[in-house]
Order: sequence, then C-alpha cells, then structure tokens
Amino acid sequence: MSEKIWYIKIDNKEEGPYSFEDLKGDERITPDILARKENHLLWRPIRKIAELRRLFFDEESFDSEEEIASVPPRDELTLVMQQDPSYFFWWLLLAIVLVAYIIYIYTAE
Repeated sequence: MSEKIWYIKIDNKEEGPYSFEDLKGDERITPDILARKENHLLWRPIRKIAELRRLFFDEESFDSEEEIASVPPRDELTLVMQQDPSYFFWWLLLAIVLVAYIIYIYTAE
C-alpha cells in the first residue's frame, strides 16, 4: 500500500491525506483539482504534478514510471508566474527595492 501523502482541495476545503490509490478511485478527482504533497505549501492543479498526472492515463500503455512522469501537462507553455502568483510578487518586491536603491544612490550625491 502506498503512503498517504497527498492533500486535495475541493470547494476550498482541504482533505487528506490520501494515497495515490485513494485518489485513483475517487470520482471527484479531475485534472483541475488542487493538490499538494505532505510538507509542501504550494497547491497546484493535479495535471501539473508529475507524480499525479498518471491518474488520468491507462498505465498499461506506458513501459515505465519514467515514461509516465515525462508526459507533459496540457498547457506546457504556461508561465511560472501563472502557475504560482507568489513568484510574481517576490520579483516585483525585488524590483521595487532595486529601483529605490538606485534612486537613493543617485540622489545622495
């Protein structure tokens, strides 16, 4: 039996932990359900989690676990900022601090 390390979010309610087999048998699970692994903070759609992407494929059509994990998500070109908006805010904060520092240097002379 596999470990119960997965949490899902349905209707803004966190559920879990579940094993891969639990999720495979749950009719509510879709590629757009948010999930996270135990001890991870980031909620992501299941279709973007390599370990869970195989929930939606017939495993007999793949030769190995590596081949299953290599199946790309449907929207491969999605930017990281769209996957996790917090990256955008950290970069924005860094840019603001950098601009403020440059203005300070040039006005201090």
